[in-house]
Amino acid sequence: MHFPKKLFKRLLWLSLTAYVIYALWGCRFLDAWRYHRAVCTQREHLEVKIKRYRLQVAKKRYFIRKLMTDADFREQVLREQIDYVGEDEYAIYFREEGEHLTNTEKNAKNF
Repeated sequence: MHFPKKLFKRLLWLSLTAYVIYALWGCRFLDAWRYHRAVCTQREHLEVKIKRYRLQVAKKRYFIRKLMTDADFREQVLREQIDYVGEDEYAIYFREEGEHLTNTEKNAKNF
């Protein structure tokens, strides 16, 4: 099968033009594609962090709301967090064997 010369020249020019366009713009396209993928990956990572932070905020809001409205919960938190002792209660602290009293504890014991 024999191609006509005009068709062969046109195909040759077309392929040469496509090659030049690819050589000039192909690298930029690949760089842009890599940058796009990196931005998409970073966006997905940030969306996960946002979800995690929103969950933390919701938990803290629930804790604060419960702390403001529930007296039993408030007392429990006071006892756990700052060793709260009621007016008619006594705190007894046990120390490990061999542990020495500090000056403050000695003064309190002698009082």
